[in-house]
Amino acid sequence: MWDESRTSDTRLMERPIISDELVVVGESIAGREHREHVVPRKVLCDEAHRLYGAGETVDTVAMLLEKYLKIVLITRQERKYLDSREGVGLRQRMPQGWSFHDGNVFARLHSANINFVLY
Repeated sequence: MWDESRTSDTRLMERPIISDELVVVGESIAGREHREHVVPRKVLCDEAHRLYGAGETVDTVAMLLEKYLKIVLITRQERKYLDSREGVGLRQRMPQGWSFHDGNVFARLHSANINFVLY
């Protein structure tokens, strides 16, 4: 994930490298048409790079991913509302004020009023 250019391909956090069995944790009560990362992959990559740049270890980044790399299955309509400016506009970011230190991993879904159940 880390290289000297400090960029990453967020697809590294997708199948087949990381199995859905490890990261799919729930589904919307309205349907399950789209795999939604509850914390956007870009946000996770940026934080991993920040941690590495601060001298943190691979184990620290692994703990970050274990805690925040989660997928909830949602509908296409919910995805559109979550991502678009006509909705909550949280395609590649978390809600304002959210932090890795004390933020709820499902904050984006809550902001978009997506009701879901965890497995």
